[in-house]
Amino acid sequence: MPVNIQIGLGKKFVHLICSGKYTKLSELVKIWESAFDIAKKEGLKSVLMDIREIEGPPPTMHQRYELGVLASQYRLNNPSNICISLLGKEPYISPDRYAETVARNRGVPGRVFTDFSEAVQWIENY
Repeated sequence: MPVNIQIGLGKKFVHLICSGKYTKLSELVKIWESAFDIAKKEGLKSVLMDIREIEGPPPTMHQRYELGVLASQYRLNNPSNICISLLGKEPYISPDRYAETVARNRGVPGRVFTDFSEAVQWIENY
């Protein structure tokens, strides 16, 4: 079963709810890029990407690094003030938030959460 995406538009952010099984990390990157494109088109400043229902192998440390780098490269090629809040569960979200650190060190405004209310609170106050 491929990744399914439900898209909701809030007052301040695009809310993507992702479910299903991914087979390649590039699938998640494409979803992330689509979320930014939607936010930009709708004039919203934030994206809440919920991957709690994603199945498949958790990313390796190297893949987490690649995700952070890809996020920064996409942002450099598509400048905007759009921030991202990624909501997931362990083991997809690492306790040390490694991909977040890689991306933030490269200028991507975003945070990674395992709690829905914390993710929404952060994104609404960004």
